[in-house]
Amino acid sequence: MCCECLSPSAGRQVVKKPLNAFMLYMKEMRHKVLQEGRERESAAINRILGRRWHALSQSEQSKYYDLAQKERLLHMQLYPGWSARDNYVCTVRPSQCPYTVSV
Repeated sequence: MCCECLSPSAGRQVVKKPLNAFMLYMKEMRHKVLQEGRERESAAINRILGRRWHALSQSEQSKYYDLAQKERLLHMQLYPGWSARDNYVCTVRPSQCPYTVSV
C-alpha cells in the first residue's frame, strides 16, 4: 500500500466529516466531566460520557440528533459532492512510490 494512501495528502485542504450526535454531545459535555475532577485521561472521560449518553432518554438524545442533522445539511451545502474518501486519495501509484509497504 502506498504511503500517501495511509494519511491525508500534504498541502491539500482536508475537509472534516460533520460530527454525529454522540460527538456533539461529547463536545458539549467534556468540560463538565473535567470540572468534576474525577478523571483526566481521555479514554476514561470517553467511557464516562458514553455511559451518560446511553443513560439519556430518547427525547434528550434527539436534541443532539437534530443538531447533527443540521450540521450534516450545512456540510452538504458547503461541500457538495464531498466524500470522506476524498481526504485519502492516492496521488502516486504504489509501484512508483519509494515508501511502498508490502501487505
